[in-house]
Amino acid sequence: MHRNERESAPEPSASSAYRRLKFIDRTIQSLKPSDKRVEYWDESLPGFGMRISPAGRKSPSGRKAWIVMYRRPNGSAVRLKLGSYPAVGLADARLKAKTYLGQIEIEGRDPVAERHAERDAETFGQLAEIYMRKWAKQVGANGRPRKRSWAEDERQINRYLLPGWRTWKVKDITRRDVRDLVEAISERRLRKGTTEDGQEKVGAPIMSNRVLALVKKMFNFALDREWIDANPAARLKPVAPETARDRVLSPEEIRTLWLALDSEHHRIATLFRTLLLTAQRSGEASRMRWAQLQPTLFERTEDGLVFPSKLEPIVWTIPGPDAKNGLAHEVPLSGAVIDLLRDLATHDETERLRINSTRRAKRTQTERSASEYVFPSRKTDGPYVEIQKAVQRLRRRTGFGFTAHDLRRTAATLMADAGVPENIIPKILNHTESGVTRRHYNLHAYRSEKRAALETWARYLQTMLASKQSATGSVVPFRR
Repeated sequence: MHRNERESAPEPSASSAYRRLKFIDRTIQSLKPSDKRVEYWDESLPGFGMRISPAGRKSPSGRKAWIVMYRRPNGSAVRLKLGSYPAVGLADARLKAKTYLGQIEIEGRDPVAERHAERDAETFGQLAEIYMRKWAKQVGANGRPRKRSWAEDERQINRYLLPGWRTWKVKDITRRDVRDLVEAISERRLRKGTTEDGQEKVGAPIMSNRVLALVKKMFNFALDREWIDANPAARLKPVAPETARDRVLSPEEIRTLWLALDSEHHRIATLFRTLLLTAQRSGEASRMRWAQLQPTLFERTEDGLVFPSKLEPIVWTIPGPDAKNGLAHEVPLSGAVIDLLRDLATHDETERLRINSTRRAKRTQTERSASEYVFPSRKTDGPYVEIQKAVQRLRRRTGFGFTAHDLRRTAATLMADAGVPENIIPKILNHTESGVTRRHYNLHAYRSEKRAALETWARYLQTMLASKQSATGSVVPFRR
């Protein structure tokens, strides 16, 4: 903690050291440093001030800083620095001051003590915890975490950063340390050995780029909180050049993958087939809830599920907080997807009732409740999140490489081949179009066109799967 942030301070007075002014931009600009430190206090907002330090070696023209002064319960006065002028303007500084003074008055907070505690947390492990809690996972006014990919940040921190840096002092980590770590990830020197299929592990240059970007962000976070004076990762260049992926699976690869899914758990197989049929993002599909399907797909009774006698068009609505662009998105489900989800629901409910019957007989465990998620995790109460592990298994079974996002790109590309109008494909993908603002956004726009397009794509895919016999001699079925 800087000495001048924690020292006791008398009440502002009319002496030469303490002066009251009406804070306006012209007045602030005209204030000049003298041979001693001077503090000016705003007439309209008590406790809000500006400190002007004399010229010195580091600041030949002097230094202006916004401050807030308040009293602790024991009566001692403390000052909190809000930022330097002109980097922080008057309007922003006044807003910060009002926020802090309100928190001090209403919530009884002590921001100087909180800042001191943060400065004491100087290890990288402590930085990682504070970064995740106060930045990546912090929930904003829209109800979403500040960083949508916080889980991936957490995974990278736990796997690549904490094993080596957990107990290191943040201020002691050098540029060379960062470069060595990134190169080790690129060359896979942190994870020696072989893969599950016995192959020697190769480098991970793209992941090294991702980790470098995360490290830069974390050190910028530390810099903003004055833990360090400079970012050791600044200006370090990524190890590997990156190009945009354009991978599109061939019809034969699609047939091979569709058959390989029979070896997966029925829930995972349905998820991947749904990804291909809907062309939605894997993270959005894995978080699908039954309540997001309207009209309701089924009614749940004590004896099982009851499906409506007449199949009605069903729309899956992805809520804004789950969508990448923050905009709610309607996905009309084709008959093929509805059939897959009906089969999945029936299978899962039958299994749940069987397990509960056994548990009631043994009287040893609580009964399993139905999940709100269409693709629930087998380990937690949340959605299925281990898509990458499933992709790795499927790569080994199929013999070719692909990512979950490649399925989305493949579907979009082949939709055009199937005759889907090019202006409808971005609507299905929920791409944000230039010039379209939230004011003109319409959730229900193009519903009928999207439904027709997805039905066309489902028929095209079904024809593709049935058009050629698999290597085993059997025709690839559309449903399993």
